[in-house]
Amino acid sequence: MGLSFNVGSFDFFNVGIDISSIDLSTFSGPFIPVGGEAPIFRFSLFDNPSGVAGIGSGSILDSFDLTGQASARDTFSWTRGNFGLSTVGNTNGNVIFQIDLIQGEYAAFDNISLSAADTPPDPSPIPVPAGLPLLIGGLGLLAALKKRK
Repeated sequence: MGLSFNVGSFDFFNVGIDISSIDLSTFSGPFIPVGGEAPIFRFSLFDNPSGVAGIGSGSILDSFDLTGQASARDTFSWTRGNFGLSTVGNTNGNVIFQIDLIQGEYAAFDNISLSAADTPPDPSPIPVPAGLPLLIGGLGLLAALKKRK
């Protein structure tokens, strides 16, 4: 798939996206993924000096490969990607953003967000493990008991 954009003078084309493999055999689908391969998508940014809509051609400015995980049957196992592609070197602000599935027989993407910016996106926040507040509370209780003695 190729999408044409004008990023103006911004240095980055930022992408947020969820990817997953698909097992189409679960609901009597005609396709069964061989070996349950994890999907790998390649996201490429091409210079588009003519400004004409099309698929990626011409000089490649940047690319990024995002690897998902093989989903269990009946399940989408989403992997979140949050990355920036450099637009430096484009001739007039026009670029083509291309998405290719390079591994995995069937895959999906969802929740895509695209923006031009002067800086790449911040990495996805790291979730706090569920037990961390309990651990901190327990350590506080131990410290209070030790102080009491």
